Amino acid sequence: KRAIRGGLLEPGDLLDVADTAASARRLKKFLQENKEDAPILAALANMIGAFTTLEAEIRQAIDDHGEVRDDASRTLHEIRRGMRILQNRIKEKMDSYVRGPASKYLQETIVTIRDNRFVVPVKIEHRGQVPGIVHDQSGSGSTLFIEPMAVVEMNNEIKELALKEREEIVRILTRLTSLLANEADTMVDTLQAVAQIDFASAKGKL
Repeated sequence: KRAIRGGLLEPGDLLDVADTAASARRLKKFLQENKEDAPILAALANMIGAFTTLEAEIRQAIDDHGEVRDDASRTLHEIRRGMRILQNRIKEKMDSYVRGPASKYLQETIVTIRDNRFVVPVKIEHRGQVPGIVHDQSGSGSTLFIEPMAVVEMNNEIKELALKEREEIVRILTRLTSLLANEADTMVDTLQAVAQIDFASAKGKL
């Protein structure tokens, strides 16, 4: 219903669609192979549609954990590749920073993350010795988490790439949702048939 109304399905929703389509496909095959033993159920199974293209498109774009794959599109692949390269450069820069002369101003020689930015924990009394942007303060007030100026621009680039990543993910999800909307009538018939077969199974077990 959300797809028909023009809403956007999230990756987990689309994965549920693919799993349901796959289950319905296996159910139809099983009942058709046993139609002599269960002709009424086999007749119901004929109402089950084929969604092989939709299923394949979803699985090509979304992994088993409900995450959009890097190779869901060439654009997304390039964006994420750029993000990984930048993150590695930042980590190298930050690791060099905490091992360098500025280390004596740090509460600990570690790199951490605040507001999705790489920062270092600076002793508050040495705030003036570490140029950068303050993102947080420790509970005791003795430590400031500062993003050194040396990595600000690279962190900005990562943020820009993250926005582009989200735009591309929305575009991918919109396309997949549209594919489902185009199959809406057949999918509704399929779900109704599967529900009747499931009900028959439940009665048999009872």
